[in-house]
Amino acid sequence: MNLLHRDQQGFTLIELLVAIPIAALIATAAAGGVFQILNSTRASDDILAYRWVQTAGFWVSQDGIQAQSIPPEGDMPFPFTLSWTDWDDGDVHQVTYSLVSMPSGTLQRLQRQESIDGNLTYTTVGQYIDPSQTNCKRDGNVLTFNVTAAVGRQTATRTYEITPRSLS
Repeated sequence: MNLLHRDQQGFTLIELLVAIPIAALIATAAAGGVFQILNSTRASDDILAYRWVQTAGFWVSQDGIQAQSIPPEGDMPFPFTLSWTDWDDGDVHQVTYSLVSMPSGTLQRLQRQESIDGNLTYTTVGQYIDPSQTNCKRDGNVLTFNVTAAVGRQTATRTYEITPRSLS
């Protein structure tokens, strides 16, 4: 029994055999594009976490190298303060690092407050900092600064060992 009459429109077998692979190619390209977008978001989170870890480590290292006065041996809970007198101009620097809550909940930002002869400046040197994994301690003449940033599901951790120029 013939279901289609000659004047009715429909697809031939050849047309279907050509259309199906073309549709599959389009679907594959679309799925690849979606995968690329999701993967780039994950990569961006990873890069951002490492960037915040490196920025925090840079600032704490720079200040730690200059420090002439740091907290006593052992763990240095936040906030902690490093201080020194500038060799060139005699300015007294006092830098305090503290963890400040972010709206995101458990993660915090690392804030640097610097006082140069009484003039205060504030700088955020780390975002998305995990306070349970971030700490600083003094062991003899070495400061050890561990910092962890968590952006999305990506985390970055780094340990910095800093030797101050001289301790009082």
